[in-house]
Amino acid sequence: MHKKIFFIFFLFFYKTLIFSQLSFSGVVLDEKNEPLPFVNILINKNQADGVSSDIDENFTINSTEPIQALTLSFVGFEKLIYPIQKEDFGKNLILTMKTTSFDLQEAVIIAGENPAHRIIRKVVKNRNKNNPKKMESSQKNINNKNST
Repeated sequence: MHKKIFFIFFLFFYKTLIFSQLSFSGVVLDEKNEPLPFVNILINKNQADGVSSDIDENFTINSTEPIQALTLSFVGFEKLIYPIQKEDFGKNLILTMKTTSFDLQEAVIIAGENPAHRIIRKVVKNRNKNNPKKMESSQKNINNKNST
């Protein structure tokens, strides 16, 4: 009889543990202990679920699925994969990311013609066509204004 009651309680608590929400929180810092706001934090490697640290570098993760690892990414910093241990739950994690540098290829800019110069040349070339003083319709308006 005691075994049956123990087994029923075990099943009840096991089901509660499985479907209970796992949560923990933490902060993300750089190597100088400066806060890193808006860091992308993915839960487990194969999932698309995740959060971002807030403006004060804090984050909170709530999940009904078991969490094996967190993957942190931020521009200018190395990707950090932090494996989650049982003792991490209920603690305020402090995660530190390392800066990284990128080697960029040299960009060569060859000076060409300034587009403004091309436009100015066209305006000068067509100045007689577009000169309001030399247009017939413009002359009529000038004469009408002078007669009043």
